Amino acid sequence: MNRYTFYSSLLILCFTYGMAAQKYQLFPAPLIHSLVVNAKLALNELSGDSKTWYYVEAKNRPMISDYKPEAVQPGSTLITGIAATASW
Repeated sequence: MNRYTFYSSLLILCFTYGMAAQKYQLFPAPLIHSLVVNAKLALNELSGDSKTWYYVEAKNRPMISDYKPEAVQPGSTLITGIAATASW
C-alpha cells in the first residue's frame, strides 16, 4: 500500500465523518456551528455593518414617543413630593 492510497483513504474517511457529524449532530458539528454563529455576531458588532441582534424592525408597531421632562405630558402625573425650595 503506497502513501497516496493511505492519504486518500484517510481523506475519504474524514470527509465521510464530517458529513455524518453534520447530519446527525455528532461531536464537532454543534461546536463549530456555535463558533461560526458567534463569530458572525461579533464581526457584525465590531464592524457596525448591521443592527444589533435585539433590534428588529416591526411593521405593525407604533414608534416609541420621546419623553421630554420639561414639556407637559398627556395623562395623569404622579407627584411624590414637594420640596420647600427648588433645588434643580
